Amino acid sequence: MSVIDRLRRPEYVGANRCWPCTILNLGIVCIVGVSLTLVSLPVALLVVVVGAVLVALRGYVVPYTPEFAPRLVAYLPVEFGPEKATDGGRTSESIADDEMDGERLLGALFEAGVLVGQQDLAPAADFLDDWEAEMAELRDLSDDDLASAVAARVPGAYTGRMEDGWLHLDSGEESILLSRTFAIAEGAAVAVLTDWGVDRKIAVAAAQPLRMFAETCPACGGRVVETTVGACCGGTSGVYDSPETAVLACADCDERLFTFEDDPVTG
Repeated sequence: MSVIDRLRRPEYVGANRCWPCTILNLGIVCIVGVSLTLVSLPVALLVVVVGAVLVALRGYVVPYTPEFAPRLVAYLPVEFGPEKATDGGRTSESIADDEMDGERLLGALFEAGVLVGQQDLAPAADFLDDWEAEMAELRDLSDDDLASAVAARVPGAYTGRMEDGWLHLDSGEESILLSRTFAIAEGAAVAVLTDWGVDRKIAVAAAQPLRMFAETCPACGGRVVETTVGACCGGTSGVYDSPETAVLACADCDERLFTFEDDPVTG
């Protein structure tokens, strides 16, 4: 892994970049640089260049920006967050291109033995073990290999590429933008579900709701907890003093796995 790869924080750049935080950090870098011109012009230029590079790679340079910036952004009269696709593509929550009837979906998963329980649904222990093992294998792949592996599991002639921590799937007619975390979780789910005898179309539709049962993070293998999420900086604490959106996220790397909505089968 190169030095640039070690410095890069995909969860805070690219589609996840918080522009108010970026502007704030660049402003601080410039102020420090101007102040240092009184001491040494070369040192001031070096500080500005290094600071700008770090903001470009990491999303911020001031320590703990992801912790304090959400509260600052909460006072702004504009809502910030990842931009939505406007060219016919979609910034997606799932590899599935449409929703499936919930009863049909649950029936297929029960029939295959993937889900157990009546009132308290849960994945079968063996399925969960297989899913986590497959996620670990995908997690260890290079970006190119991961993109190819997930593209091959999506119905249709898709090609895949990774850029800034996001998976771009393209069929020529439709494009899908998916986080690396979702790509690992759902790509692994589709593979294991089909191994368990689930029809591929149903497996793709089931991959998203199954994320609510994840116990380990697809991105790093860390522990998954229920928390809240805001639009700023990709973190798992809300941009408001009273966070309002419940999610599953990794306690170690803050990656979001699932957002709870009214209908858990399609949310």
